[in-house]
Amino acid sequence: MKETRKMLNREATQEEQVEILLSLLGSDEETEEDGIYVDDDGSVYTL
Repeated sequence: MKETRKMLNREATQEEQVEILLSLLGSDEETEEDGIYVDDDGSVYTL
């Protein structure tokens, strides 16, 4: 988890952040059905 936190803290692109979060959730696809959303300001969050 510490390694993931470092990756999120560095200047990761939006796509990299989504990939990291999806990998934590055990998913390999970015879909709204998975509850992954990227806000207009670049915030990545789950529902």
